[in-house]
Amino acid sequence: MKILNREAQFDAIEPAVRTRIFTLARDSVRTSLEIINNLEILKMVESSREFSLTTAIRASRDNLLAGARSSMQRYHVDYTKFLRDIRGHALNKYHSISGPLVISFRPKQRERMFELSPIQRFVDGALRSNALCMPFGDQWTPCLQPLRLECPPIFVWDQNDPAWTWKDARELEIDINEDNVMKGGYNVLTPPSIFITYRMQHRESINFRTLLANAITGHPRLPDGTIVLDGSVHAGAQWANEIRRRLRISRAVVGDVTGLRPDVCFELGFARGLNLPIIPVVIGASNANLPEWISAIQNVSLSSEEDTDRIISGIIAHLSDPNINIRNRLAHPVPERTLVQDSIFCELSG
Repeated sequence: MKILNREAQFDAIEPAVRTRIFTLARDSVRTSLEIINNLEILKMVESSREFSLTTAIRASRDNLLAGARSSMQRYHVDYTKFLRDIRGHALNKYHSISGPLVISFRPKQRERMFELSPIQRFVDGALRSNALCMPFGDQWTPCLQPLRLECPPIFVWDQNDPAWTWKDARELEIDINEDNVMKGGYNVLTPPSIFITYRMQHRESINFRTLLANAITGHPRLPDGTIVLDGSVHAGAQWANEIRRRLRISRAVVGDVTGLRPDVCFELGFARGLNLPIIPVVIGASNANLPEWISAIQNVSLSSEEDTDRIISGIIAHLSDPNINIRNRLAHPVPERTLVQDSIFCELSG
């Protein structure tokens, strides 16, 4: 077999081992060469052939997986967990991994026909970084947006799996919807925090904060343990530092901008400086008197329960955005002049 003039090295490997390597490497020459090179090195120090092959495969997998995980940080916060989940689904359904894992992604229906969904960005990034590949026999072409992809066999390999080969294995089909894929991007180790800024001296705004917090903590499409934060601090606390700390750990900000108050203006301005997603809410009024940088953001006019659902949908959309995990929150600081002007505006409006 002539691959990069290494045919002698390939031919020296036992046929069964060679087939096993090619199966795990899929169509990647680089992966095949890496496994074989590791195997040749290990043969010098290991007496057991099977132990050497297992160790060589594991070393190659860990190296390749580290590269894929780094590339996929733009699209999914925990690609390794995604692979574990896919393998777990396959074991529950088929009881063993005896063939290639092929995933059929089911995207959510969208209002805009040409809107690129988070799952399509995830798939596109996975193909570009070799974190996923086209199923055997399928070919990628420009402008194609495939939603049926294969996990690279080496990424879901375990030494206790049956030693299947590409010659005789059947595909193991896994269906997964977009929410289940992108929900894994929330980082399950740390539930996301949502910051609500509101007018603390106004009953309607206090009610808004309470109702929204209840809707967030009990919503089935948000991660379990989602935390709601706000600007209320205990007596004697360094309130400005504490509010900044809470905003820094938040993933999105919902603000009651009705009759914009100085405290709300401060919190939204700091959120803007961190480049956090902001969802402005107006309770029974227009946004005609809002600062330009706030009125430029699509707001929610709150008058019914359906409007609360719109706020929740906005939060879910922002959390599902894979780019939120790599957002440079100091890239767009609020200019000092803007802060001064808005503070004066808030004082006059109050």
